[in-house]
Amino acid sequence: MRPTNFLLYILLVWVGIAFASSHELVSTDVWQFFGICLIFLSSLNIIFLYLIKKPQISRKVNTTLPVGVKSMVYMTVSNMSKRTIKVKLTDHVSQQLNPQNDVIIETIKGMHGCTANYSIEPISRGNLQFYRVEILLSTPFSLFSIKRMIDLPLAVRVYPNFSEITKYTILATDNNISQMGIKKRQRRGEGMEFHQLREYRQGDSLRQLDWKATSRHKKLISKEYQDERDQQVVFLIDCSQRMRSKDGEMSHFDHALNSILLLSYVALKQGDAVGFHAINGIDRSLSPRKSITSVKSILNSVYDLEPTLSPPDFITAATNYLKTAEKRSLIVIVTNACSEDTQELITAINMLRKNNLVLIANLKEECLEITFESDINSFDQALIYASAHEYMYYRNKEFSSIRATGIQFIDVIPQKMPAAIVNRYLDIKASSQL
Repeated sequence: MRPTNFLLYILLVWVGIAFASSHELVSTDVWQFFGICLIFLSSLNIIFLYLIKKPQISRKVNTTLPVGVKSMVYMTVSNMSKRTIKVKLTDHVSQQLNPQNDVIIETIKGMHGCTANYSIEPISRGNLQFYRVEILLSTPFSLFSIKRMIDLPLAVRVYPNFSEITKYTILATDNNISQMGIKKRQRRGEGMEFHQLREYRQGDSLRQLDWKATSRHKKLISKEYQDERDQQVVFLIDCSQRMRSKDGEMSHFDHALNSILLLSYVALKQGDAVGFHAINGIDRSLSPRKSITSVKSILNSVYDLEPTLSPPDFITAATNYLKTAEKRSLIVIVTNACSEDTQELITAINMLRKNNLVLIANLKEECLEITFESDINSFDQALIYASAHEYMYYRNKEFSSIRATGIQFIDVIPQKMPAAIVNRYLDIKASSQL
């Protein structure tokens, strides 16, 4: 039970009357009568509030949400009594859902209802919860409000932000995927299967033209090829402490998942099977499978993955993978390796490459590039700049030993990884390396 602002105003008036009475401006009887009336009305108000039927409340929100994207939550309140009530509603939710303006105040007529909304913008993936609804119930000109708690549990799944996949789908439909930084590769060599004839598009080479079909249809007709199908792409997702690094609001692990989802979509569209193994602290896997609907299976398998506190152990990860591997695959190791990981990484790569093609997709810290592009205006900034250069020198030196083995190696900042990893996959397909 809480006093309303209206009661506080009345108490101020009562105090004013008491002040006037002490100076003999008003009779003491007036002050006492006012106080008795106030006590009587307060008692009636308290009884009335306890007799008011609890309003019915429902919540409407999508149970699958993308991380970092604003979504609306709709709250419907139905007044089950015949009197007008005033409701102050607070929805208790997981803080990772990042609720905004979640305190709702509405006045509802008797036997009526209303719908209000507030927004959430999840800041982390996984299984998150809506708990209970707290309401402060009163009537117009009420002296008190009463608090009621209504259990309204709801579990929601927060997935990686798959806007990159949506963007790719739209651009691919428009035949304009270069806007994402994904380049169309010229088809060359063996292993390219004829797919169909279609109308000429800007950018087609003369070698693609089918002159007989062009003559027959009296317009330019091109041959369309497709890369070899029925191959496998397997991701080894590093879940070690290294992937907890953050550049901005998103961790390297979140960027890695976005890249994996995009490449999964592209590979499945190419007719390849896609699977994954979580390594370094988490034991979870999905066997390679085909069809574009497998993206949903991958999403449901990785949405709640989080990096652990375990150190990276690539040799154990390679050993465990080889125990279940059945077919030659393109193995994509998505990690944030440092110079001290080089020798262990090379050993693991040599174990995997005997029957597979290995691609290392390494996430570089964006803060290094920011440091190199920043102006130097103080001695401390000069020290930071020099330290970053020294770190990059030894880092590049170690990674050059990996490249020297002939392994496919990508080392870019997280924001550039989705396009970079897809481009390298398309290169591999176009050159029939797999």
